[in-house]
Amino acid sequence: MGHELDITMAAYRKIEIGKTKLTVDRLFKISNILNLHIRDLISLHSEFTEYVNEEYSVNNIDFFKKLLEAKDEQILLLKEREKIKYKK
Repeated sequence: MGHELDITMAAYRKIEIGKTKLTVDRLFKISNILNLHIRDLISLHSEFTEYVNEEYSVNNIDFFKKLLEAKDEQILLLKEREKIKYKK
């Protein structure tokens, strides 16, 4: 997967374990590589997250702060993409 994303295996591993944030662009690339609609890929993630929540009771404030930060980053990237799109 790292090769197909044009990143090192170490960089991909960091994404897998959560040390590096997954960008919206990479999420779309992964969905294309796996030949999955983005909706299905997110659904798989949601099912996994539900499992983790049930198993480990992830109810701490740090988890939610990180989740909000990731969403904020996604929003900024989408805004940038729209600006670029309309400049063309």
